[in-house]
Amino acid sequence: MDINLKRVQVLNSDISNDEPSCKQDCSDVVNISVFFDGTGNNKKEDEDTKRWSNPARLWRNAQGLREKEMADKNKQISPNYAIYISGV
Repeated sequence: MDINLKRVQVLNSDISNDEPSCKQDCSDVVNISVFFDGTGNNKKEDEDTKRWSNPARLWRNAQGLREKEMADKNKQISPNYAIYISGV
């Protein structure tokens, strides 16, 4: 319970105590990277041989950077998201 309370407090730290208005800015920055793999390429299938395609390698790097950012800044949530879409 204590962890959830701390998380809620962190998420609400930039919210004003003023009454809501039509000029209120609720914007935030979210970075989304989408990695499309070509026909016949699949990160999961290539796991044993470690012969990933370039999109799969880029996705792994993006995931690693996200995890490092969260660890360095002691965050539970990151605005950076990497999405991998395997080939057919």
